[in-house]
Amino acid sequence: MANGVFVMRPLSEILRPSGPFTSVRLRVWLLLGVVVVFLIACEAKQSPAEVVRSFMIAVESLDASRAESLVCQAQRAGVRESLAPLGDVARAGETFDMNFDDLVIQEQSNDGEVSIVLVRGQLTFFFLGQEDTQAIDEVHTVVKESGRWVVCDP
Repeated sequence: MANGVFVMRPLSEILRPSGPFTSVRLRVWLLLGVVVVFLIACEAKQSPAEVVRSFMIAVESLDASRAESLVCQAQRAGVRESLAPLGDVARAGETFDMNFDDLVIQEQSNDGEVSIVLVRGQLTFFFLGQEDTQAIDEVHTVVKESGRWVVCDP
């Protein structure tokens, strides 16, 4: 208000960042916010078969935190306890690796709250120059927990 007269400023002037938030910083933070929302939305929309595939990839790469995020609350500690030592061995320079090959992942049933997912393929372990290949024929139970699908085998 100037001399009793209300002066309307352009919206671009009102929204212009000032102080420690330069327009570049603000744009970067906004972009990061959009990316995070997008990633959360994509994760929430994963089908049960996609969740199992993501879980298998996390296990193969010995990513305990990622694998832990893909299982139900009741099984998180067990996944961490199983994968963390293998990751420690790999990080310590020991020759340890595992690969899933020829995976076929099929959803067998889904009632909207519980899904049964069949996994077939091969798992090969490499440790200290030794190699061992095993056939995989597993059934995984995937449940909705807090609105998203997670692996929760009995």
